[in-house]
Amino acid sequence: MTTEQDGFADYFAEGRAMALPDGTCIFRPGDDTSAFLIVKDGTVRVEQTNSAGRTVVLYRVEAGDSCVLTTACLLAGKPYAGYGYAEGNVTGVAISADRFRALLSRDARFQELVFRGFAAQVGELTAVIDDLLEHRTDLRLARWLGARKEAKLRMTQQELAQELGTAREVVSRTLKSFEARGWIALGRGSLTLLDRGALSDYGPQNVPGLLTRRLRLLAVVIVAARPPLGLATAGWAEAPILSAPEASDRIRAGDFILLDIRAPLEWAESGVAEGAWPLSMHVEGCPEGLQAILQRYRPDQIGLICATGSRSAYIADILEQNGIVGVVDISEGMFGNPSGAGGIERGLPVGSAEAAKLSYDKAQEAWGD
Repeated sequence: MTTEQDGFADYFAEGRAMALPDGTCIFRPGDDTSAFLIVKDGTVRVEQTNSAGRTVVLYRVEAGDSCVLTTACLLAGKPYAGYGYAEGNVTGVAISADRFRALLSRDARFQELVFRGFAAQVGELTAVIDDLLEHRTDLRLARWLGARKEAKLRMTQQELAQELGTAREVVSRTLKSFEARGWIALGRGSLTLLDRGALSDYGPQNVPGLLTRRLRLLAVVIVAARPPLGLATAGWAEAPILSAPEASDRIRAGDFILLDIRAPLEWAESGVAEGAWPLSMHVEGCPEGLQAILQRYRPDQIGLICATGSRSAYIADILEQNGIVGVVDISEGMFGNPSGAGGIERGLPVGSAEAAKLSYDKAQEAWGD
C-alpha cells in the first residue's frame, strides 16, 4: 500500500520526520505514547514478550500504515505494552499526541483513515490469536512456510519461533521432520523450500480462523433474521460466569445446555461433563451446530467449557461482539486456572465422549434438522 493511496500523505506536514536505521527499538513496554506514528518507507515489526521470555510477532506496519498499538494507547492515554522494531531502514512521521487528538476531533477524513487502519490491523491480530489457539505447531509452521513467496528464507530458527509464538526447540524438531520428508533444506541461518505444495497440503485450513469468520457471519444472520421458536434477540442480558459445579447443577435442573468445545482427543482423554454436548471448535460443523442451538435456546441457557477457559472466553467474546450477549463462560474449564480448580478437580461428574455424542445426536434428531 502506498502512502498516496492510503491518504496519510496529506498529513505528513502535521508531524516531525523520522529516520530509523535497521534494528532500532522504536518503543518498548512502559514507554509513553507521545506521538502517532505513520510509516512512509520500510517496515516496523510489533511484537510481545511474556514473563517467560517467549516472543510472538503481532503484526507488521508497512508503508502508508499506522500502528494499531500506538493508536490504542493514545486513545486510552496508556503507555506502550509491546515492542516495535525497525525492519530495514524506516522513514516516517510522528504526529504529537496533542496534535493527533486535535485532528481526530475535528477532521473527518483523518478520523476515517485512523479508524480504517485500526480495524484492518485488529483483523491481523485476530488471525494471530486464531493461530495461537491451534496448538499443533507443525500445522501452523507448514501453513506459514507454504504461504511464503520466496524460495529461500534467511532467518534463524529463533526468529521463526518468534513469528509463531513458540519455543525454538519445537520449531527445530518440526523443521527437521519437514527436511526428512524432502519438503525443505536447512542451512545455517536459512532454509530453502523444496516442496511448497506439500507444505500447503499438510497445513490444513485454519479451523479456528475459519470459525472466527463463520461465527461472525452466523451472528449477523441470527440477529438479522426473524428468530424461530419465539427467540428474541433484543434485550439479552449478560449472564454471569459459572463455576463447573454450578453449571452441573443447572444441567440437572433441566434449563441449561453445556457445550464442550474442546478437541475430540481431549474428550477421549478426560471424558465429557455429564449432560454436556460435545461440539468441538476444532472441526467443521461447529458454527452450524452452534447456530442451531442458538435458534432453540436463549444465550443465557447455553454454557461453553474447554480445558482452562481460554477457548470458551474466546468464542463467547466473538458472539458478544456481534450482539449475541449472555452465553455463559465456564471460566475455570475442566482442568482449572487461577479463577478456579476446574471441573475434574472439583469432582464434576463425567461420562464418555461416545455417550455425550449419542445424547447430542438424539437432540438433533428431535429438532428434525
